[in-house]
Amino acid sequence: MNKRPSKENFTALLVHLFTATGAVFAMLAMLAAAEEKWSLMFLWLVVAFAVDGIDGPLARHFDVKKNAPRFDGVLLDLIIDYLTYVFIPAFALFKSGLLPGWTGWFAIIIITFSLWSFDGRTFLEALQYGSFQVVAIITTTGYVTDDYELWYTFGASVLLLFFFTGASSGSTSGGLKMVRWMILIRNLGREIKQIIHPRAIIPIRIGDQAIELSIQRTVLSFFILYILIFGFGVILISLFGYDLMSSIGASISALGNIGPAWGEFGPTDNFAQLPYTAKWIFIVFMMVGRLELFTV
Repeated sequence: MNKRPSKENFTALLVHLFTATGAVFAMLAMLAAAEEKWSLMFLWLVVAFAVDGIDGPLARHFDVKKNAPRFDGVLLDLIIDYLTYVFIPAFALFKSGLLPGWTGWFAIIIITFSLWSFDGRTFLEALQYGSFQVVAIITTTGYVTDDYELWYTFGASVLLLFFFTGASSGSTSGGLKMVRWMILIRNLGREIKQIIHPRAIIPIRIGDQAIELSIQRTVLSFFILYILIFGFGVILISLFGYDLMSSIGASISALGNIGPAWGEFGPTDNFAQLPYTAKWIFIVFMMVGRLELFTV
């Protein structure tokens, strides 16, 4: 004879149902992002975040593991968290153009593979932490959900490269910006082609638009000045007794307005330990980086 569900069993099932509503709100946010209704997307995400913040205490209070053991609330919560904290923000960045081309997606794939293959993470965990960290670094939003300094060197090295990129031109992110990298790389490709075909006239194009020579020179000057200031920052911070990796991470983080850095200023540390003089240096670096030295 089947045992009749008790009030505790019913309440625990309601808690699971409440958790599942987070997926509904996540899908509504996804639809809003697809239609580029950003205010509505953020509204639904806030509601989903509120559900995520409440369902945990409710689950512990009503002991859902004991009273509704047939349903895996942890897995359900993990799937919804991936949607709200990783997939939908990444999709919104792609849709809005803040995560340009395939560069960011390539980095996500590489780092996910590294975490999955070398760090012993499950595929879902690797995708969650890898994608979130790539998006956070490229868009210079400064969030961290994992200590990337403990990653296998391959994945950590790829992430370090993206400290120098930034997001799309016109975005409010820091860094060099991807469009400048595109111009620099295509200029390099043109120079190689010119060696093979010295009489050829090879314009640099972004989409259908040819980039004027004056803009190319300005981008090159910007890049050189950016790297020189970055190197100068590394030298200055090293004078305060910090190791090379800490100095490199702190300099590029401040200049790109990224947030977390490396070494003694890594994702689990902060800049509070810096002497006041070094803090003022970084304040200047952040202002220079935010103003982008000179507008291109």
